[in-house]
Amino acid sequence: ETVGCPCGRGVIRSQFMLDCDRCHRWFHGMCMGVNEDDPPKEWFCEDCQITKQVVHQKQVLTRRRELVQRQQAELALEAEIVTTAGGRRKSKAAGSAGASATKKARKSQPRQRS
Repeated sequence: ETVGCPCGRGVIRSQFMLDCDRCHRWFHGMCMGVNEDDPPKEWFCEDCQITKQVVHQKQVLTRRRELVQRQQAELALEAEIVTTAGGRRKSKAAGSAGASATKKARKSQPRQRS
């Protein structure tokens, strides 16, 4: 059992001690401002509270980053898709390349006179 109290006094048998529910280090109740008559059901030392907050913030930022990436991918996909008059979908790149090829083919064919 490790005492993690910042006072550095170690275990004092006559004092109320708190066990951190995460790291299981012991702290003097008096040093932590916790009354022996009203102990919390769950208690975390300052180090573990900070660690818990950092982990939570990383999770929130990861979810936000993933959401932004999904939104950007959806916007890019929507920008590429053009609905034609026939209701079929094709990408802008394929549509413009196909149109250019058709124009070039028409120019290279000689005109027929009636």
